Amino acid sequence: MRRSWLIVVLLIPIFPCLIIVYLVAFWYPSVKAKLLFRRVRSEFTHVRITSSRGEVEIRPILYDEMGASFQYRYTRYALNGSPEGQRWEPVEFEYRRPMDELRANYERGMDSSDVGESRALYGPCNIEIPMKSVAKILVSEVLNPFYLFQVWSVILWYFSDYEAYATCILVISIITVTAQTVETRQNLARL
Repeated sequence: MRRSWLIVVLLIPIFPCLIIVYLVAFWYPSVKAKLLFRRVRSEFTHVRITSSRGEVEIRPILYDEMGASFQYRYTRYALNGSPEGQRWEPVEFEYRRPMDELRANYERGMDSSDVGESRALYGPCNIEIPMKSVAKILVSEVLNPFYLFQVWSVILWYFSDYEAYATCILVISIITVTAQTVETRQNLARL
């Protein structure tokens, strides 16, 4: 009996710490990357991307007949270069060539072998926007620091005998999160 109480007492502080670690990893992908991945030179499964605005994203590496590649913001990137100086470069049509050269090469169209090669290299000519589930959208909305602050405040107000104010804030927050979730889902559906 005494041992089970000891386990409960030890687990009580661990649970909030795990929640805090999860939230920090959710808000800061660079922390998530450091917790879940390690840097390797070969046999990589994911790539860490830092945008020009400092945003960090982790993307899975795809291996196919063309080699290693990944998708980032609807652009495919492939690993090019020698093993010493490999770089990720966007896979894109050579549109910077002179217009006369492009016209000469493509004015009669492409034969089936060229079409197959182009399709293998560039992929299909469409952008597929993944549709997030309502649950994922709702979780990302609720885990916003503002709403977590609202939940904490509502709990404190209920314990401080401000039930009317706490209930009002809770109802407004629920309506706002629901409206934002519906709007996000509709925007994704329109794309």
